[in-house]
This record gives sequence, structure tokens and C-alpha cells, in this order.
Amino acid sequence: LGIFLSGIPLALFASAFIMALAMNTKTFKEAQSTVGIAMIVPMVPVVVLPMLDLGTKSWMYAVPMVGHGELVKALAKGHAPQMAEWAMLMGVPAVMAIALVIFCAMRLRSERFVMGV
Repeated sequence: LGIFLSGIPLALFASAFIMALAMNTKTFKEAQSTVGIAMIVPMVPVVVLPMLDLGTKSWMYAVPMVGHGELVKALAKGHAPQMAEWAMLMGVPAVMAIALVIFCAMRLRSERFVMGV
């Protein structure tokens, strides 16, 4: 249940990020290329950090994909994260998603942006 609930702000952040990124491109093909690359970039720390064997640090819960990977690892070992770590895990992506949605809304209010003038 904790993994599911912590994934909701991450999903909102990911969709808002992709929307904001695609809005800043000029063509449909450019948007597809940019979004394709942007979807690979968050996976790199999730793959690299376990190889470095740093252990679980509290700051890792503030980094969206890394924090969720650490959550799964901690729960698999039978350790529950502290409340502050849960707050970072769910709060940081939620705040970032809200900021990106506000950015997109501001861009869409601009007639110049919408009409492509």
C-alpha cells in the first residue's frame, strides 16, 4: 500500500514533466525525441547507485526515482522508512508536479504560445 501511495505523486510529476518538456519543443518529432530521451535519464541513477554501494541515505528519498527505489529496497529488507523520509518521498514530487502544472498553465494562457505566432 505504501509503494502504491508513494507512486501517485511520482506519476503526477512524471506526466507534468513530460507535458512541460513537450510544450517547449517546436515540432511533434522534436517532442517525441526529447520525451524519449527524458524517459531514460531518470533510470540512470536507479541503476548506478546500487552499483556504488552507498547504502541508504536520507537525502535519497528526496530524489524522485531514487527515493522510490530505496523505498522498495528498504521494504524488501523489512525496514520501514521514517516519517520524514515518507514526507520527502511523497512531498518533493508533489511540489515539483504542482510547479510544472503552474508553468504549463501560464504557457497556455499566452495567446502567442497557443497560436504559434
